[in-house]
Amino acid sequence: MLREFCLLLAGSVVVTAMAAGSSPRKQTKARQIERGSYLANGVAGCGDCHSPRLPNGAPDKAHWLEGTTLFFSPVHPIPNWATRSPDIAGLQFWKPEDVVKLLESGAFSDGKHPNPPMPTYHMTARDAQAVVAYLKSLGDKH
Repeated sequence: MLREFCLLLAGSVVVTAMAAGSSPRKQTKARQIERGSYLANGVAGCGDCHSPRLPNGAPDKAHWLEGTTLFFSPVHPIPNWATRSPDIAGLQFWKPEDVVKLLESGAFSDGKHPNPPMPTYHMTARDAQAVVAYLKSLGDKH
C-alpha cells in the first residue's frame, strides 16, 4: 500500500512538472532569480542608485539598474565619492564571481572596496548568488 502511494505521488509530481512546462532545475533557477530580485530591489535598494530617474523623480523602469549619474551628494565632502553608478543590469561588464565576492565581503576580489556611497554588504553565499542570478537575468534588455 505504501509503495503504491509513493509511486502515485511520484507520478503526480512528474505530471505537475510537465504540465508547468519546466524542469525542477528551471524552477529552482526561477526561484533563485525571484529571491535575487527581492534582495536587490526590496532589501538592498539597488535601484535607488543604479537606475536613472524620470523628470518627476520616479525610477525609470525602462533603464532599470543600467547605471546613472547620482542625483544626491554628501553635504560635506567625502573622499572618493562616486558621482555615477555603474550599469549592473545583465552584469555585462562584471565577472559574476567578482560580484558574489563583493556582496559577501564588501570588497572586490583584488581586495579593493567600491567608492562611497556603495554600502558594504555581508550577504550569505546563497543570497549573493541569488542577486547575481537576478542581475544576469536582466541581460536580455541590452
